Amino acid sequence: MDPPGLTKDSYYLLVAPGLLAFDIRYPAFRLYTWGISGGRLFTGAGHFAAAAGAFFEHNLWINRVDPERGDRAKSLSYVRFGPEMRIGGSSPRIFGYALLRLGLDMLGYQGVSDFSLLATGGLGIQGALLNNRRLLLGTEPMVDYSYPLDYAFFRVRVFIGARF
Repeated sequence: MDPPGLTKDSYYLLVAPGLLAFDIRYPAFRLYTWGISGGRLFTGAGHFAAAAGAFFEHNLWINRVDPERGDRAKSLSYVRFGPEMRIGGSSPRIFGYALLRLGLDMLGYQGVSDFSLLATGGLGIQGALLNNRRLLLGTEPMVDYSYPLDYAFFRVRVFIGARF
């Protein structure tokens, strides 16, 4: 008998070791991002599945100084965190879903701190690997917007994780 994999309720932990993101309106503004998320996968009748959890990410931007344009050296470092929800369909090996995140951005640069509300929407797919189907690999292209800081990022997150 095959292990149930992603058709069985379980807890999960995902680690995104790094990715690049860029502001949709200003593609030269790129970030390096890493993060973790975790929660619980709930499965229902048929192929329905939903995962509720929370996320934490750290973003770093280092400005490439161009003195001819009058750029000044500065960097941005901020963390974001909050609840997240994935809703879609699953089979024993694949979970495809829509992703929604709401949260808070905490930004710090040149001794200044600022806070912003964050909304993220995207799609994702993850696969359960190995014989016991506990190892997870996946990707999530997403768009997020921070208000009032007015950042609109397109990001593609790649992660590795585990089911418990």
